[in-house]
Amino acid sequence: MKKGYWCDPPLEHRGCLPEARELEVIDSHLDALEKTKQKLLSAMPEIAAVTAQGVFLKLDVLASVLRSEENTAAYNLAIGIQRDFKTMKQSASFTTP
Repeated sequence: MKKGYWCDPPLEHRGCLPEARELEVIDSHLDALEKTKQKLLSAMPEIAAVTAQGVFLKLDVLASVLRSEENTAAYNLAIGIQRDFKTMKQSASFTTP
């Protein structure tokens, strides 16, 4: 999510918008949420997925972080791997190495 777009006008013009302060407060919350998200994401590579469902869920996180509009190829790869897992599970051909 792009934050701050409502604050793009010069400072002297922001006062004309009664919603500007409320939107600035929202921006500050977005900053805190982004920091928390980055902290959680940085821990994920060290968390071992011990089931196919765990791998699937980690791929789900990856796909949501990549956002299809920002990195189409990587997003499609993550979604494709998820489909592969579903297909393997349905065909009962999934075995662990």
